Amino acid sequence: MNLDIRKNITIPIIFGGVFVAAFGFLWGAIEAYAYFELNWFSGVTTKTLAAVILLLLSINIGLVAVVIKTIFPRKHAHGTLAEYAFDQSLVKTLASAIKNKNYAEAIRIGIALNRPLFEAGNFVTRLKIGRIVEEASALTGRKDVQVVALIDSIGWSLVELGEYVEAQRSIEHGIDICRGINDEFYEAKGYRHLGVIARRTEKYKEAAQYYKQSMEHAGKIEDQHDKKVLIAGLHYAYASLYYFTKDFDNASIYIDKAIACFELLNDEYRYNMSLVMKGDIEYKKGKNDDAKDIYRRVLRQADRNTEKLQVARSCLGLAEVYLSDHQWEKAAESIRYIKEMDLKDFKSEKVRLDLICSKLPKQDMVSEIN
Repeated sequence: MNLDIRKNITIPIIFGGVFVAAFGFLWGAIEAYAYFELNWFSGVTTKTLAAVILLLLSINIGLVAVVIKTIFPRKHAHGTLAEYAFDQSLVKTLASAIKNKNYAEAIRIGIALNRPLFEAGNFVTRLKIGRIVEEASALTGRKDVQVVALIDSIGWSLVELGEYVEAQRSIEHGIDICRGINDEFYEAKGYRHLGVIARRTEKYKEAAQYYKQSMEHAGKIEDQHDKKVLIAGLHYAYASLYYFTKDFDNASIYIDKAIACFELLNDEYRYNMSLVMKGDIEYKKGKNDDAKDIYRRVLRQADRNTEKLQVARSCLGLAEVYLSDHQWEKAAESIRYIKEMDLKDFKSEKVRLDLICSKLPKQDMVSEIN
């Protein structure tokens, strides 16, 4: 048993022992009272004794449950079993709304959940709900909602899950609908998402072309706030493209633009996302201490807001910095923390984690974090 687990269960065990002892003493006293016909409890009713016993028993059961949960945590791809059950109940509720032809309700609830599920990194549930919203919007002729579902809820979720072919199909269908309703914002967003797919599959020239198309449509957006949001995302996209083509000077220029824009827009999630990229760029430029400070800053902010994906990316960045500085135990600690998060829903991060683990110098270090 590792040190962290021992620390977590020490207090429950101590208190559990105290309550077990108290319970045993009380039970023994009651048995003695009955056997020797003593009058220790002459002023205490049977109901009171029963209540005390029940209380002690309940506390002990609770403490045992805490200890078992600490030693043998039950994980699921979506987090805890409670979180998974809650997600499933949401999906079932919206599916029932569709079945009962309550389309407006399914759309209203589904759209409201889109951003929170995105920030929580819960792309599996977001995808399921997105498909329900897409069906409801198609059945009611709400093309304005349908493009949101196709390009964002379904399309981007599939991108994060690594299902690029299916993602591209959904996004392209959304773009076709955008043309018919003159939705420049989501058409621009759709091209930006296609650029990400191209970049992740190492089709860098194709990615640049998609980003160019996205910028052209962004320029036609009338709402100034929406235009700023879209262009800020493109700054981040260009920074990523330059990063992966090893042009770190241009990557720095564009990520600084993205950070400034997201800060002005008060978009904390994407601000943290951009900071992670800034840390990655600083690391590649050999500025390990600067990169480490940025990652730890994001961890402080993102962990507070339960931004699982940014927490994972920051820990991955820290692990790489520690490996570069030959701080093996620190690297192993970061990797251990990431493994506890479960990256099944984040394909790119899982690949990166496997690569980092392969760089650990000692086999016993690898076994320590597994």
